[in-house]
Amino acid sequence: MIREITDRLETVYGRDEARAIAQIIAEEATGLTIGKILMNGLRLKDVPKAQEMTERALNSEPIQYITGWTMFCGNRIKCDRRALIPRPETEEMTQWILENEKDEGLKIIDIGTGSGCIATALAKRWSVTAMEKSEEAIGLATENFSANRTEVRVVRDDVLSPAQEYGRYDIIVSNPPYIRPSEKSLMENNVLMYEPGIALFATEDDPLMFYKAIAQFGSRYLKKGGRFYVEINRELGEETANLFRLAGYADVGIKRDMFGNNRFISGRWIK
Repeated sequence: MIREITDRLETVYGRDEARAIAQIIAEEATGLTIGKILMNGLRLKDVPKAQEMTERALNSEPIQYITGWTMFCGNRIKCDRRALIPRPETEEMTQWILENEKDEGLKIIDIGTGSGCIATALAKRWSVTAMEKSEEAIGLATENFSANRTEVRVVRDDVLSPAQEYGRYDIIVSNPPYIRPSEKSLMENNVLMYEPGIALFATEDDPLMFYKAIAQFGSRYLKKGGRFYVEINRELGEETANLFRLAGYADVGIKRDMFGNNRFISGRWIK
């Protein structure tokens, strides 16, 4: 079965990626390990669910939407088209926060929580508020908070024009929309076809619009010495860092991701 799925998916994906997806489909559809699937000699025609999942993959639907979940910082996160699929880079930023922040009792706000993956991981240790403007994404995030037994305060609000009042926070974290529409040609079809554009794209004329809003939000609601962590467009690292410096933040630095790209910025509010 795995070879059959791989051969079919190779028309859309590279061989290695096709085989990796085939293994996931086979395990998810049968509930068996790869070893038992091979031992039992299962064929694709024997497992209707695997056939249906393979057809979805052939239409470039992301495997996380097909299976309905992914792992993120040790938590099983439900995935569907209401929010972006959690990325390895975002997991890397979250792990950075978990390793870098030593104090207990921190108050954190996750701006644009989406699936709630960041908030879920951080709420295992600290008090977390999750801000999100999409009612659909809030529904998904709430399901993930409940499934992972985490207590997170959820606020429906838009950081571009906040309508709520907030307390003081020790940390702001955000993975906001940062892709310019002109960069669509560089993106995979499965992202463009299936993931919500509202969570991907800023505007062409103001690609840093969300970072300006986050900087402004932090100037009002971060405690003195409080930190921010944001994921960024790798092509706009210096521009984004300078925005925060000019807004009054100190120790603003760019951090590379596992692929060597400028991907994260952190700094402190000192006023």
